[in-house]
Amino acid sequence: MEWRWVDPVGAYQKAGYSEPYSKTAYAIHMGSFWNSSTRDYYLGTGSALFENLLLNDVYTLALIRSSDGLWRTNYTSMWVKAESGIHAPYVDTHHNDAIAALGPKIASALDAHGITAADPARAWATPYAAFLSARAAKGQVIKTAHGYYFADYYDSSGRAKVHSSLNHTLDEMCYLFWQCGDTSSTPLFGVAMHIKAAIDDCGTRWIAPAGRTYYQRNVNGKYVGLESLGLGYDPLRSAQKYMKYFLGTTDPVFDKLIACEAKQLGITTSSLSAPSRSGPVLPTSDDVESVLTSGDTLP
Repeated sequence: MEWRWVDPVGAYQKAGYSEPYSKTAYAIHMGSFWNSSTRDYYLGTGSALFENLLLNDVYTLALIRSSDGLWRTNYTSMWVKAESGIHAPYVDTHHNDAIAALGPKIASALDAHGITAADPARAWATPYAAFLSARAAKGQVIKTAHGYYFADYYDSSGRAKVHSSLNHTLDEMCYLFWQCGDTSSTPLFGVAMHIKAAIDDCGTRWIAPAGRTYYQRNVNGKYVGLESLGLGYDPLRSAQKYMKYFLGTTDPVFDKLIACEAKQLGITTSSLSAPSRSGPVLPTSDDVESVLTSGDTLP
């Protein structure tokens, strides 16, 4: 379950092809903090081992957090560099929406066992929303006819020089809906709806001729690569549930993308009553949570 090297100054994971590079290198990798099973086992057992791993996550993330409340990748991905010239430090949007949700989840898990040391991590949830809003206000997005995508990665200039992948985009939208709480009367709702509009603009162009969803949409509008099997299934379902809550209805374009993902996973129905593989992508306010867990069958 745990595949990290953990010491008093942080948690490290085997690095990929990056700069600086070594075949035996380890790096502080944001993806190594996402393991929800650590939190689940702790809630179930109260084990000191899992408690210490969660506290180490909070300590490490606090240590490497930027002054604006975000987390920046501290080594250069050769893949990102080859595509756009972006080098470390840079903002990986997917890592930031995951960590923004992670802080409150760890704090809640520890609180359930009477540990309040991680409570300051609850405040981690909001700065990333401000970052996305600022990118949108400055036009540092990838525009479509009626909406826009955020880039997967942003360098210090904020220029959108790279692609937008479907799973990053969906998680950003769900994160913003979550940050709206139980009301749509917030500027964040407008940002989330612009992401929805961008996906609607592109529609089934996200589906490759082979019946799989594409992984990414480039700045020039070209779709590239195939998504890992079923990667977008849960985020799409969560997005639909948020839309049902806020808009009173689901989106037919999203239904088609869900059907595509479900077919690849061997699920015979595209309805939201189909069993989720991992549950909602993000935590929610109590009101939104009641919708996400109600088991409603949506058309």
